[in-house]
Amino acid sequence: MKITDQQIKYFDSNVLKIDSEKRDEYIVQVDNLIERLQAKIDEETTFEVKKFIKTGSLVKGTSLKPRDGIPVDADVAVVFGRFRSK
Repeated sequence: MKITDQQIKYFDSNVLKIDSEKRDEYIVQVDNLIERLQAKIDEETTFEVKKFIKTGSLVKGTSLKPRDGIPVDADVAVVFGRFRSK
């Protein structure tokens, strides 16, 4: 059986990948997480976070739809700075 490019594109867009609207919802959740982490770090620790970087498949737009109890993951890199005095 021959599969066409159009069929592969349909399967990729409609079966495998998260649609752009849902992806945007997840990214808003990641932004909220980063904001809360930054506040907690500023409040309770002596180290500096220079920046948070959203990475991975969610940001690249290649994240798969959740299925069989496997949720969508979000990757966040953290660039640490120096320790601060409290």
